[in-house]
Amino acid sequence: MRVLAVKRFDRSEQGCPIPMESFYSVFAIGDKYFQSNADTDLEELAYRIARIGKVANLDVRATQQELYKRLLVALFTGNGDLHLENLSFLGGAGQVQLAPVYDPAPMRAWSRHNTRFAVPLIFDDKVGGLRENMIKLGEAYQYTKKQAENLIEEFAEKTKDYVFKIEALDNVPEQNKILLIKTVKTERDILTGKCN
Repeated sequence: MRVLAVKRFDRSEQGCPIPMESFYSVFAIGDKYFQSNADTDLEELAYRIARIGKVANLDVRATQQELYKRLLVALFTGNGDLHLENLSFLGGAGQVQLAPVYDPAPMRAWSRHNTRFAVPLIFDDKVGGLRENMIKLGEAYQYTKKQAENLIEEFAEKTKDYVFKIEALDNVPEQNKILLIKTVKTERDILTGKCN
């Protein structure tokens, strides 16, 4: 049996717990209308993070920019499962930060989980397609248009061999590999402007 063990990031060097709360828990507290991932969208999520920075010692810009990068990586790797329970704040009000990545599974390999984003991206058809809307979304996460374009190109380059890595997996059913490869190739072509 293969096992993957990682050092816990929610423990101090002394082994003491570091507070950690999911985005869902933080945003739903006191908001009776906040019941699911669909009760916000990716643009509003950036503004919700900014509001946390008003009550906790949080580097808002760094947090927003890191989250935007994670959204791009999720698109390039088929991780449509980046919902509000898979994103967390780590630390107390005196010093809080975005928790490291956890549960980055490429769930789009399974047809019943094949959704682009668990938290909605509100499309503006006047802006364009996915690429253009992701570039526009970058503004909410404190990136310029050019910076967002550059990040897309950077992550396209960093994930260029991802399909080969999927093909090399021997413990994933063939139909799941085929679906994931098709999905990430399509997203990659759209994001890099090869198809509209």
